[in-house]
Amino acid sequence: LKEGASRADAARPMPKKEKASEGAIVVAEQDGKLSKKDAKTLEDREMNEMMAAMGLQKPKHVGTATVNGLGLAAGGIAAGAVSLVALPYAGAKKSGVRGFLGGAVGGLAAAAALPVAGALAGATQVVRGAAQTPKAIYEASQGKTWSASDRRWIHYSLPDELERLDEEEAEMKEFVAARRRAAAAARQAKRIERRAAKLREREAAAARGEEGGDAGGEAGEAGGAAAARTAADAAAPLHRLEYAAQLEQKQHFVEKALRRLPREMQVAARSDTQRERWRMPWLSQERLNQRHGLPCPVAPVLPAAATHGYRNKCEFTIGRDEDGSVAVGFTLGTVRERKHVVGRADGVPTVSAEMLAAARRAQAVLAESPLPPYDKVSHEGFWRAMLARQSFAHADGPPELLLCVAVQAAGLPEEQVASELARLREAFVAPLDPPVRLSLAVRRGAPPGEYKHAGEPAEAEGVETVLGREYIEETLLGLSFRISPDAFFQVNTLGAESLLTLLRAQCSLGPDSVLLDVCCGTGTIGLAMARSVKRVMGIESNAQAVADAAANAARNGITNAEFICAKAEQATRQVLERLTPSELDSLVAIVDPPRAGLHPDVVKALRRCAPLRSLLFVACHAPAFVTNAVSFCRPTSPSFAGVPFELVQAWPIDLFPHTPHCELVTLLERSDLVAEREAAQEAAQAAKQAQAVQTQAAEAASTPTDAAEGGAVGAAAAEGALGAPEESALSRAISSAQAVVASAASVPAGEAEGAAHDHKQHAAQRPLLAEADGAKV
Repeated sequence: LKEGASRADAARPMPKKEKASEGAIVVAEQDGKLSKKDAKTLEDREMNEMMAAMGLQKPKHVGTATVNGLGLAAGGIAAGAVSLVALPYAGAKKSGVRGFLGGAVGGLAAAAALPVAGALAGATQVVRGAAQTPKAIYEASQGKTWSASDRRWIHYSLPDELERLDEEEAEMKEFVAARRRAAAAARQAKRIERRAAKLREREAAAARGEEGGDAGGEAGEAGGAAAARTAADAAAPLHRLEYAAQLEQKQHFVEKALRRLPREMQVAARSDTQRERWRMPWLSQERLNQRHGLPCPVAPVLPAAATHGYRNKCEFTIGRDEDGSVAVGFTLGTVRERKHVVGRADGVPTVSAEMLAAARRAQAVLAESPLPPYDKVSHEGFWRAMLARQSFAHADGPPELLLCVAVQAAGLPEEQVASELARLREAFVAPLDPPVRLSLAVRRGAPPGEYKHAGEPAEAEGVETVLGREYIEETLLGLSFRISPDAFFQVNTLGAESLLTLLRAQCSLGPDSVLLDVCCGTGTIGLAMARSVKRVMGIESNAQAVADAAANAARNGITNAEFICAKAEQATRQVLERLTPSELDSLVAIVDPPRAGLHPDVVKALRRCAPLRSLLFVACHAPAFVTNAVSFCRPTSPSFAGVPFELVQAWPIDLFPHTPHCELVTLLERSDLVAEREAAQEAAQAAKQAQAVQTQAAEAASTPTDAAEGGAVGAAAAEGALGAPEESALSRAISSAQAVVASAASVPAGEAEGAAHDHKQHAAQRPLLAEADGAKV
């Protein structure tokens, strides 16, 4: 390779489908950025240069040369045979006997000469093909066109030379492979260095209090031990930050997610041929600049009423800690030795004292069990997980605590399984400290939401209650709720009350309202508002949650609530079709989907329901809400029928202190409804300005100057402020006020009072806001 290739030329970008210069490949190799294609190019060039230095060329295939020679020989014989027949015939036809004799002589000569010439040409081809150096023959022998006999002949004729050439080629391949390994190692070292730098930056940010998240959870070497240092870092990543700093970080996260909506709308508009339809007033650059890039006003994060021990549901993992002891807590990660590590729940601020006592009791029992805990790497073991649900509103005694232990019993003797479960039950018969009203259940198989490995043995799944009852009761806003192990219920009871209070305040419910509660869970939202509306329709896919919702309605004496067990994308449209026209006119919708957001079919069904004028969206993951918001707000099309929605207001609520998560409530309204309200607000402002102008005119009437002129100007000012809908109300009022002030000095008192009185009577004879303005107040 040319060592004098300039590095400046080598550093330039390599265009696609264009061979890079030799210098560029050399630089790429030195920098550890050599691609497989460049490595192959480099290897081919080295081989060609080595052959050129030895005075060798790519030889013609000996077999091909032989075929060519035989073809020439066969062609000569065929041409001679044709001449032997054709020449005598042609001569006899032209000159009779004399011509026949001449043609015969010529045919014999051609028949003798042409085969000899063909044979000589063919032999020359064979000799030229075979007259190559051993290196050239060896190179040609590597082609796929050589026969097995040709290769045997070559290796038999030139054993020593070919052995040397084999060694040289092996050395060359090993040299190239070593270079590739070195380049790969250099790239890996750079990746590790970059990751270590990021970890150092995150730790420094966490120490300064600028960043929580997983900065305190990741440490150590890149690719090293566990992803989190303690169970608190895994379950509550922000626990090292002051609560005020946590709220500030969550506010930033929510606003950052919402600022993505205008960009996502622009991306969606690229696939539309009519892009003008996507230029919506509420997403204009002027309004976005006024709101600092936000699509709607965002309230400050509503802080949590309780920040420690607030969770009413915890899912503990059963495994082994770094010392190999049995632990009931939270997953820390998988270490380099491929062992699943679990950290104990002690010190996790989100876990209540009652749940922590239950985890310690279970840990002590399982440590003495002959059956090992489940390992998520090897997919072997018996004890898998423990779910805990606790009630917090318990004025009549200690709180209720429901434990559901998941086990992997397939393949084990039933007697041994029953013995271990009985021992676990006996351990929890003794009271805990702090005291609780405890219930215990056992689940066979993987817990809901946990990945089930393909190699796991199949077994009958189900929940069996072995102590107490199969549910707990919780009180929320004066209502009693029954909660099963798998039912959805907000994990922060006090935070759920704040959420329901906000929803009830923003719904604008009335006695004739019909509430559609999509993804209703145990019916928390619908039942909390059932007494303020005519009818509640809840949709939920979890059958146990629907049963709990129906039971909750019965236990609270609520008869106007109906809950449907089906997927939201299947049932939403059917439920809307069942409502009467009067019920549709008073429809209010609240959606509280899981973390992934609403199914697109649910969005389409809600958009297609024209009487639905507004809805409240409760999201536990703001980026997923933005994805749904694009579908709600995009222009009308065959796939997305109905008038599009607009974002009106957003309220973040902190239901998960010490974690990065934040609940987000957003109000969406139809764009025509927003336009009507804005027109009404503008008209109301115009009326207010007109009233101010009239007041100024009345005050100016006390000045003893030209009354007629001043009264006429004051009347005209009031008329102007109330008319001309195409003109800005604010500009009309300002202009009118300026006219009054300019003429006030020349208004006689008596005439001004008379003119103002006449104008007030005239204004009272018509509505304050004319129907011609198209505004509704």
